[in-house]
Amino acid sequence: MDVPCIYIIKHAISCEESIKLQNYLDSLAFIQYKTHLWGRDINVPRKQLMLCERDIEYRYNDIKMKTIKWNDEIKNIPKIYLPWIKESFNCALVNLYRNGDDHISPHRDDLRSHSNNAIISVSLGATRIFVLSENRERSPYYLCHNQQNILEERNEIKFEIILEDGDIVCFNRSFNELFKHSIKKEKSVMTPRYNLTFRNLIN
Repeated sequence: MDVPCIYIIKHAISCEESIKLQNYLDSLAFIQYKTHLWGRDINVPRKQLMLCERDIEYRYNDIKMKTIKWNDEIKNIPKIYLPWIKESFNCALVNLYRNGDDHISPHRDDLRSHSNNAIISVSLGATRIFVLSENRERSPYYLCHNQQNILEERNEIKFEIILEDGDIVCFNRSFNELFKHSIKKEKSVMTPRYNLTFRNLIN
């Protein structure tokens, strides 16, 4: 396993370039999908679509995602802003958080259908709080103490990072195993935020 690592590049994308990217995303038809939880269908608390270089079927949970061919500006984001990452990406999952009510619960990215090690996440638009919380089932502390049958209570490891317009977050598979991530609700946020997560899907 690689050493878990994460880094954040603040304001990697300029305000001018961000506006251009947001204008393009504004022109696309996002969908609020439904998912089946606790015996009933509920709305996913954000809108989504998948931008791809070709037609790729993407599913997660019980959702089949709509795909749209991406433009060169979106396609080239990893190459322009993260040239040291020598990996290929053939799509970007885009989440549209319309306001502070839209959010995503703590989760780990499901990478079973992905070939890449790097997970690249780009923020455009409103400032939101990105929360990293310990995945106790995978933490070395939990595994070690569980083997010794020691049930010791301790506070969960948690970090809150303010993500602003143009920020880029990058972490690897090992970090994804150890930490869940989320975007929390913020009632004071009234403007939208786009999040693009670049992937290389094996189809």
